[in-house]
Amino acid sequence: MNAFSQAAGVRKIAYVIVNFDDRLGEYADRYRAQIDERHSKITPPDIEVELDIKPAFYTAMS
Repeated sequence: MNAFSQAAGVRKIAYVIVNFDDRLGEYADRYRAQIDERHSKITPPDIEVELDIKPAFYTAMS
């Protein structure tokens, strides 16, 4: 994102869609907690990250 624009006031937004490979969603709560914990530690302060975590039994269609 910085390579594209380093101008002041530019918002850098990453939209991340998460589809767990846990078909029954048994561990989705644990996964979500782990993602939230790591995401807050590794995300650079000048980037906004929007997480879209799909519910259990969701399948993407094209």
